[in-house]
Amino acid sequence: MRRFRKIAALVALALVLLIPQSDDFRLTPVELIASERLFSILEWEVANFPQKWFHIAGNLIPGAKPSRDERLAIVDEYLEAARRADKEKRRIEGAARTGGFGGASAASASAAVKDDYLRELLSEKRRLQPEAEEAVEAEVSAVLAELGFQSRIG
Repeated sequence: MRRFRKIAALVALALVLLIPQSDDFRLTPVELIASERLFSILEWEVANFPQKWFHIAGNLIPGAKPSRDERLAIVDEYLEAARRADKEKRRIEGAARTGGFGGASAASASAAVKDDYLRELLSEKRRLQPEAEEAVEAEVSAVLAELGFQSRIG
């Protein structure tokens, strides 16, 4: 009887393994629309972990840690840089849709200047991002601590 159960279990396992698998990945209409906005916290952590901890290590230097007012100013500066970059990106996309910035040669020269300006704005945004993230994190942590949600490790 025991031998029969083992054989039956092996046959069942073999059947499961031999059933053809469908490699048919289909998204529902809602998943398809939302696919551009999907976010993986694990991917974000892996991408940003080293940068975050190097930044925190830099703040351990005496006098390097910004005050609350300085942190809030950094967040404002970051948001302004992000707003300007988004506006410039929309303006470039709009000009490309409507036929450019003038004639054919003027359009390519003007587009190159605008692309350089957009790259400069995006670079500024990236430069401010670690400090802005830390400032927001510090404010959220302070509010949570004030409400009694502080852990032993901070």
